[in-house]
Amino acid sequence: MTARRLPYRGRWLWLGPDMLHLMELPNPDSDCVEFRPPHGGKDRHVCLGVRDIQPLIATLEANNVPFTMSRSGRPALFFRDPDANTIEAVETEPWR
Repeated sequence: MTARRLPYRGRWLWLGPDMLHLMELPNPDSDCVEFRPPHGGKDRHVCLGVRDIQPLIATLEANNVPFTMSRSGRPALFFRDPDANTIEAVETEPWR
C-alpha cells in the first residue's frame, strides 16, 4: 500500500489494484445540500467506473437529474442520488 500526495489535505491509497481517496473537507457531513459544495468533486463521494459515460449523461438528462462534468477534463461527472449523496462516474478501460 502506497500513498500519493494530493493538492488538498488527504491521501490517495492504492490497495493492490484498487484506490481509496480520503479527503479532508470542510463540513463534509452537512445534512443541508445548500451548505455542501455545488460541485460534487469537492464533496464526499463514491466513484464508479463506467465503460462509456455518454449513456449515463443521456439517462441523467432524460430524467432531469442535475450533474456537473469533472473539472479535471477527464470523461467523468458528478451527480447526487435522492438522499443527496454524491456519485462520481468516470469513463475507464476495463481492468479486471
